Amino acid sequence: MNTFLTKEDLKLKEEFEKFAKDKIAPLAPALVSGKTDIGSIFKLLAQQSYLSLNILNSYGGKEYTLLPIVLLAEALAHYEASIVIYFAYHIAAIELIKTYGSASQKTTFLPKLAQGSLIGTLAYSGLGNSSTKATMQNDNLTVAGQKINIPINSIVSAPGSSQTDQLCLMLVSTDKGLVIVDNLSSPQIKITRQHSPMGLEALSLASINFENYSFNKKALLGEIEDLDKERLAFAHAIVKIILAAAALGMVEHALKASTDYAKIGEHNGQQLSKSEAIQWKLADTAVDTSAARLLIYRAACSKDENKDKFIRYSTMAKTYATKIARHHTGESLQIILPFLQNNDSTLIRFYLESKMLETFDTSNEEEKVLLSQLLGI
Repeated sequence: MNTFLTKEDLKLKEEFEKFAKDKIAPLAPALVSGKTDIGSIFKLLAQQSYLSLNILNSYGGKEYTLLPIVLLAEALAHYEASIVIYFAYHIAAIELIKTYGSASQKTTFLPKLAQGSLIGTLAYSGLGNSSTKATMQNDNLTVAGQKINIPINSIVSAPGSSQTDQLCLMLVSTDKGLVIVDNLSSPQIKITRQHSPMGLEALSLASINFENYSFNKKALLGEIEDLDKERLAFAHAIVKIILAAAALGMVEHALKASTDYAKIGEHNGQQLSKSEAIQWKLADTAVDTSAARLLIYRAACSKDENKDKFIRYSTMAKTYATKIARHHTGESLQIILPFLQNNDSTLIRFYLESKMLETFDTSNEEEKVLLSQLLGI
């Protein structure tokens, strides 16, 4: 399996990095402060056709593999990782419909997801041990229950409002299978904004209450209870590998920031770069970054080239990349902060975000349990 980039991959990587520097970097402070929202970022992504990278040409997409998506996520995370969380869920929603959806569902939703007129997300985290229940009557299903920790694009108005200022397509897990919901303005659906995790205002999560929400069974992704566990595992794997790429982008930023400062900073009259302690920290960061990159690229390639190992490899990549991102953003802070009058707010934020990535979607402790099972332990 080729885990190194081709000339075409490198060209795309350069394109993504330029886009992130020119378009995302200027907006990142406003996104972090809450003066703009993720909708503004997604409009830019849509204009570049970056929301359709994994969609077939026949539905208006680029028909790329997962690797370019990982490269884009890595570039975006140099400036703000929360963007990548929304992006990961959008890509996973596309993958689910593309892989398991009916011909009608693909024709209806994939072009809109490609254009950005619909933004995809997933709702598979239930409250406590309760699950979202669905009951069947004739050709209709009724859903009741709550989902939490859902990245949803641009929630507005007061808590409890069901209004959004951009259309969102949500795949909801129930005991009868995955349901496609594209009408979040239904009075039977109540959306409540949750507190931003760790005070990170750029990430807006929501809880969703389904109060006997009814829909035609054609909204089910495939047949009732058909391979639902397999589909959820597949969706988790897509999200995990993109979050791993976000962690990689952050630790790359931290390595560059601390290396640049070590070349000019001084302590007791000695340049920081001459200190063996600093050299060791930077060397460790460089090694771990390279190792994470290979794990991530291998996982991305395995989706098409080694499908039986995709979930295993994506789990390894996410666990390792988020762990080293948290550790090395902390090490970079240790290098830089004692010698600055003003704190490097980007690195502080990245340190918090790296910890969030360790626990988001699935915690690293849960990932290790899953990995032990995949290894037959």
